[in-house]
Amino acid sequence: MDDLKTQIESLAGMVALAMLALAPAATVAALTVTDQTGRTVTLAAAPRRIVSLVPGVTEMLFVIGAEERLIGVTDFCDFPAAARRKHRVGSMLAPSLETVVALHPYLVVATDSGNSDETRVQLARLHGEAPLAVVLG
Repeated sequence: MDDLKTQIESLAGMVALAMLALAPAATVAALTVTDQTGRTVTLAAAPRRIVSLVPGVTEMLFVIGAEERLIGVTDFCDFPAAARRKHRVGSMLAPSLETVVALHPYLVVATDSGNSDETRVQLARLHGEAPLAVVLG
């Protein structure tokens, strides 16, 4: 039962992040959510610059109309077709961390199944001011 509660809370946090991605920056106060690995993610304002290392998240950002805020995707993010025109940061398994950092994202979304622990640790180290949300894959 606790496991189901944790999954529901994590999903609610990711939905909150998605809703925040659509909000005008001037209307959003700070938001703190828990990602699906239990990490606390705090956003001071709506993320204007998002890098998605997760194809499913990329698709979701397009579906909710936040594609203008999406500045970088992996080589595996190919749907919808417009996602192919976003800046590429390399493969999902080994994205170019330097490219991600050079894009100056406000939010980076990774996955526990497609991105290595090392990738997530290095992203946090290289670009500590960009919140890193992790979704379960």
